[in-house]
Amino acid sequence: MRHPILLPLALAAQIFWTATAPVALAQRLPGEMANPSPRNVVAVVPRSWPPQFQVDENGKPIGFAIDVMDEVAARAGLTVTYMVADNFPDAIDSLRRGDVDLIPNIGILPERMDDFAFTAPVETFVVSLFVRADSHGIAGVADLPGKKLAVVEKNVGLFMFDDRQDIDIRVHPDVQSALFELISGQVDALVFPRPQILYLAREAGLEDQIEAVGGPLKEIKRGISVLKGDVALLAVLNAAVKVFIPSSAYQRIYTKWYGTPVPFWTVARATWAMGALTVLVLVSMAWWRYRSVLTLNLNLRTTIAEREGAEAKFESILRISADAIISADEHQTIRLFNQGAEAIFGYAADEVLGKDLDMLLPSRYREKHRSQVAAFGNSPGVVYAMKGRRDIYGLRKDGTEFPAEAFASKFDLNGEKIYTVTLIDVSKRREVENTIRRAKEEAEASNRAKSEFLAAMSHELRTPLNAIIGFSEVIKDEMFGPIGSTTYREYADDINGSGQHLLELINDILDLSKIEAGMEVLREEDIEVGDVAQSALRLVRQRADNSGHELKFEASEDLPLLCADKRKLKQILVNLLTNAIKFTEAGGEVTLAISARSDSGYIFQIIDTGIGMAPEDIPKALSQFGQLDGDLNRKYQGTGLGLPLTKALVDLHDGRLSLQSEVGVGTTATVCFPATRIRRPQQGMRLLSGYKDVG
Repeated sequence: MRHPILLPLALAAQIFWTATAPVALAQRLPGEMANPSPRNVVAVVPRSWPPQFQVDENGKPIGFAIDVMDEVAARAGLTVTYMVADNFPDAIDSLRRGDVDLIPNIGILPERMDDFAFTAPVETFVVSLFVRADSHGIAGVADLPGKKLAVVEKNVGLFMFDDRQDIDIRVHPDVQSALFELISGQVDALVFPRPQILYLAREAGLEDQIEAVGGPLKEIKRGISVLKGDVALLAVLNAAVKVFIPSSAYQRIYTKWYGTPVPFWTVARATWAMGALTVLVLVSMAWWRYRSVLTLNLNLRTTIAEREGAEAKFESILRISADAIISADEHQTIRLFNQGAEAIFGYAADEVLGKDLDMLLPSRYREKHRSQVAAFGNSPGVVYAMKGRRDIYGLRKDGTEFPAEAFASKFDLNGEKIYTVTLIDVSKRREVENTIRRAKEEAEASNRAKSEFLAAMSHELRTPLNAIIGFSEVIKDEMFGPIGSTTYREYADDINGSGQHLLELINDILDLSKIEAGMEVLREEDIEVGDVAQSALRLVRQRADNSGHELKFEASEDLPLLCADKRKLKQILVNLLTNAIKFTEAGGEVTLAISARSDSGYIFQIIDTGIGMAPEDIPKALSQFGQLDGDLNRKYQGTGLGLPLTKALVDLHDGRLSLQSEVGVGTTATVCFPATRIRRPQQGMRLLSGYKDVG
């Protein structure tokens, strides 16, 4: 039943609306005239944020923001499809990802400016501090230290108080849970926009149980949010908002959702004032209509000027872009051809506008292009990336072809599909790629030629070198009688030592070159690892004894057989043992430890107590000719080929070589052959704790 006081007010409102209806109708004209066929946009809204957003029993979004958005869209010549998110954070993430076009009525906050752009405000919220009506001790923000304060996730209250370490901040996923925790005494206070809290409290019958304390904490302007780069949509919405906000339609929507204050007018007051009001309305109507028409005309001119300016700016951006931007209709007739396209294809815009897009494609690609356009037109996607494809080519005016990368997009204009392609000429980049590839191939060929040359030359050098070593041994051992002076014997020793060193170098170069050239072949067999290990230890024993080192050998008793190249395994162990002895001072220890497990493989470890090296120097030690500075390696000159050769031999067996080292502590070299090379177990292997008795 209507209240009697509303009858005269309703009569006055009807008179007022009858007079102003032409103005309200005129306010819709700018958007409708500019967009005779509306464009559809997708808006995302939270499921429950009353009175701004909520859903009815059919799941349809309703609320203050929905009504405002519908009115703004009508004035902008747009239609709106709504998508419902569970909450505001999810809605914001949807817009940030580009899944939707806009969010209606969202706070214009500095924290959101990096990603989003906003229209002129459609509403201003006052943020207030709320407490229970029966609580004491909190009269404002100054009383909050030590108290429990409820805020809502990704809301202005959280942004304002997140850094307050002296307040117990309780973050809630939605305002309803925050409000009911305040009512139930779980928190002491709540910070949130005032209109929404009052609306929720009134709807729940709790309006008398809460109150706002202190002055307003902040004013938050709210507008329609779009992605920062969506300049065209922002301009259209902004112009419509400026027209809509001063209108009576906005006032009706605001009253519908936020209600009206307690009426001042009693029946008596309304009766006496009705006559005066009627006269006042009638007298002022002519003046109001006159002023409204002037304002409307001014707004129309402003909107048209802004829209023309935005369109001119957008056209300038398209026109001067260095990339080729080409638009064509669904019949593949060219509608847009910018300066970048002119520079790349060699045509002036006037030469191609209105002609078929096929003229810009080599003939062998035209049929495939049309089928791809048809498939794209029927697909749900609006963007198609052709980046990285090798079959994209353009055809210049002079008949030359060029490789390209392109992105295509589509949209509906008055029921017709329009395709836009952004195209980049990648000719120079392809030339650079081809140059790099050819250089790499030449370098690899050169490296193979080097390896083959070294392998061949090493054979040629071995023959005279063996003669030098042999004859120097005959002389130093005085096999055909004394040579007289001891100096000659010393010279013969030097010749023999230098020859042996040079032979080792040539052998290393030969082996490494053969591996690099792919000429080395494994002669695999099932071998007794213990026999190979003892043979390697015998070869380095004299050097260890001469240097005062202790050799140790540790192995389990049930070592299995290993499928490997016996000579190369022995070479691996000798190289690592020799290296360990070389870089271990007199009195130190060198240990060879061997183990085998079905899961980890066949493991060889050479452990020394030598000078060690820094972890960052290990890659250099494993590189060809890589030598580290140190006292001991100055004492024993080397070529830096031992470890690289050893690693290459291990790699031939699909194994791996790793080094762990610490300066002043020692080095552990670990060789791991894959478990697939382990053969049947061998029983009865002796466990040797030392190597002093191995002959």
